[in-house]
Amino acid sequence: MLPAMILHYALWWMSRHPPVPGVPNRVSTAAETVSRQYGVPAPLLLAVAKVESRFHTYAISPCGARGIMQLMPSTARLLHVKNAFNIKESMTGAAKYLLRLSWHFGGVKQALFAYNTGHAGTSWQVNHSGYVHAVLHNYRLLGAAS
Repeated sequence: MLPAMILHYALWWMSRHPPVPGVPNRVSTAAETVSRQYGVPAPLLLAVAKVESRFHTYAISPCGARGIMQLMPSTARLLHVKNAFNIKESMTGAAKYLLRLSWHFGGVKQALFAYNTGHAGTSWQVNHSGYVHAVLHNYRLLGAAS
């Protein structure tokens, strides 16, 4: 009886959480969980992860940003992220940070620019940022796929 119940639940869960093409299952699962908890759209979290690290959990940038969401150690401490290499913890920190930046700067584009550069940008800088355009492009693609 128990195995049939587990199979039924697994099929039910998969029908409500279809895999996003090109995204590792554990990453999309973490994004969905964090999205429900903090209200940041899962496709936006996945788009940031794709641009920042190409979904590599143990990525370390030349300037020291770590994990799938490429959090700087000082930012991770500020957001109470103990292990930036843990997918869910890193995404939780990024969601909190994006919410904070979005509230502070008044929009998603400005929040993404600040997430990437660590500071506010002029309207021209934000609108001409390759990073912002890449994230928004992936956001549209991933949003349509999910």
